[in-house]
Amino acid sequence: EEMADLRKKARDIDFSIFSKGSKKSLIGHKDRCFDCAYRKNNENIVATASEDCTTCIWNISSKNVKLVQSLSGYKGEVTRVSWSPISVKNGGLLVTGSADGGARIYRESSDDMSMMESKPIHIIEHGDRNEVYGCFFTDGINTSHGPSLMT
Repeated sequence: EEMADLRKKARDIDFSIFSKGSKKSLIGHKDRCFDCAYRKNNENIVATASEDCTTCIWNISSKNVKLVQSLSGYKGEVTRVSWSPISVKNGGLLVTGSADGGARIYRESSDDMSMMESKPIHIIEHGDRNEVYGCFFTDGINTSHGPSLMT
């Protein structure tokens, strides 16, 4: 069977994180999760990176964890997620790294601050053979170059 068919049949993966001393289950990915990141200006918003080729945005503020959004369009597993520091767009940017060689930058939705725009505002292409296994923002404080994104 093709991998896509197997993923459709897969059960949702229970990915657990600990927040404020309690375990939260994030159920919605169809394959393993590789990374997660809390939003800098709202610790109730979490992004996850998965082998199922999606990035999910979650609201973990209550007992009932809510899948807010699923970002797709990747041609390979999503390996990393990182929120921008509060000093950069008030923490409203998300960068994702993927095995397809791209690092995608998403901007928060103007309608709902817990959601991202569905299309990336920029894609940094590293080439098909250059999987992105690390990406993060720096605030540039105490540096000469200012805020930056490293992949």
